Amino acid sequence: MRVEPLVFDDVPYRVEDQADKICHRSGVTGYFMNGLPQEDDSSSFEVSDSQYGVKHIRKRDGETIAIGETYYKQGRIEQ
Repeated sequence: MRVEPLVFDDVPYRVEDQADKICHRSGVTGYFMNGLPQEDDSSSFEVSDSQYGVKHIRKRDGETIAIGETYYKQGRIEQ
C-alpha cells in the first residue's frame, strides 16, 4: 500500500525543517519537535516522541540505554 500526504492546491506539502531545533529537556537535535510557546512570544522545543526523549535523558544521566534507529535524522527523512 502506498501512502501519500494530503495535498492542497494553495499549500504545498513539505516536511518541516527541524534540523536546528534542540529539545529543552533531553538535548535531542534534528528530530520531530513540538514548539512550546513562551510568555515572551518565543518558542522552546520538546521532542515529539516522549519515550525517545526519556531514553536520551536516561542515557545522559549514565544509564545503559539502547536507542533504536530512526528514519528521521538531523532534520531529514532517510530512506
